[in-house]
Amino acid sequence: MLMEATPEEIDPFEIERSLEKIEGVDFVHDLHVWSLSSGKHALIVHVRLIEGFQAPNDVLKRVDKLLRNKFKLNHLTI
Repeated sequence: MLMEATPEEIDPFEIERSLEKIEGVDFVHDLHVWSLSSGKHALIVHVRLIEGFQAPNDVLKRVDKLLRNKFKLNHLTI
């Protein structure tokens, strides 16, 4: 795609708010969403955990599941 942009049907602020509700997440930053092709979207995001949180792999699984199921994102870098 010549001009990558955030897909109109995706609200990055809603994604951020949803991710910050996951247990163990301290805050979210550097969130970028764009279209790879029609109907296929990608996301890159940094998710910082609460210091000392003991289940980082569980958080990663919940983040991945949320992004794929709720927001229909296909290609993720977390």
